Amino acid sequence: MGIDAGFLDRIDQIGKREALFPDSSVLILGDCKFYTAWACGDNTRDLAHFRQLFGLGRVETVDVVGDPTIRLDLQKPLPSDLVAQFDIVIDAGTLFWCFDIAAVLQNCLSMLKDRGTMMHVCALTGHFGRGYYNIHPKMFRDFYRQNGFEVLGTEVRVHKQTSRLARLQKRLWEWRGRPVGNYFPIGKDALFLKNADFVSMEFTEELAFEAAMLPNDALFLCAAKREKRLPFVRPIP
Repeated sequence: MGIDAGFLDRIDQIGKREALFPDSSVLILGDCKFYTAWACGDNTRDLAHFRQLFGLGRVETVDVVGDPTIRLDLQKPLPSDLVAQFDIVIDAGTLFWCFDIAAVLQNCLSMLKDRGTMMHVCALTGHFGRGYYNIHPKMFRDFYRQNGFEVLGTEVRVHKQTSRLARLQKRLWEWRGRPVGNYFPIGKDALFLKNADFVSMEFTEELAFEAAMLPNDALFLCAAKREKRLPFVRPIP
């Protein structure tokens, strides 16, 4: 669970594009660690720096372990003083660790204000032994659209090249001037994996079966903004 430089950059860009800063109230799921050039390793001090960096009015972390600012099991009913309190809820790799994903998502939506924004980064492939689930793009798209949200963006990141072949392909892409390791938009309706290799994943809106492999430890980013508050819905495909 944590925010690295790549995810922080996307939070910054999405936040500025959607005019989410400054003065917003932010909740981060998990006793969040920061993996950035300025991080000192002290979660409290790093959280304060994060708040100052974006000019935020309030920043909280929520977890059942560690040293969060709010100690709470996100799978259980919320206390009333957390309902509709936050402009932004950031899931920095916590959701796929939770057994009851539906309960956590319901709580997240309850804690958001009426025009609040959700930002997720989660396991798309791999991460074996480091979580309970890999989450597909379709789940987020259907969930947010059926719960009154506009999907602002969906992106994929393949950033770990640990094998010799993966490192060779990374160097080849860099030699050709093609960026590697960043978040790449895949389209809000691009739900089907068309191609994948050691450094990339290509999604399409059309049913596809061509991909012969999956990269290990790929990440998926989803941002969604509430358009209207609806009763919580468990999505139907």
